[in-house]
Amino acid sequence: MSEHGDEDIAEGHLLIGILRMDFANDYPAAKQAFEKFLARAPDHADVELARYRLWLASTENGDIHEAIEHGRDYLRRHPDGKYAGKILQRFPQLVSEL
Repeated sequence: MSEHGDEDIAEGHLLIGILRMDFANDYPAAKQAFEKFLARAPDHADVELARYRLWLASTENGDIHEAIEHGRDYLRRHPDGKYAGKILQRFPQLVSEL
């Protein structure tokens, strides 16, 4: 991965996170990969997806307090985002973040 630019490495973290989450149900590893992606590429076109996946991984893992915090962060950054409805459906108390 060191032969490629930061954006390629960041995209690799996003893809690894999705694979760890969807196929291995390894939510802690997925969350770590999404966090690495967000740290490396904060302006990437897929940051909304990564923040949603970070929220979803926390929710699926049963880390409810963490999921609420990730949901709050998502809604503050993407109030009209593609996944806002899903987050609000699960945590309606976050509607005040909009």
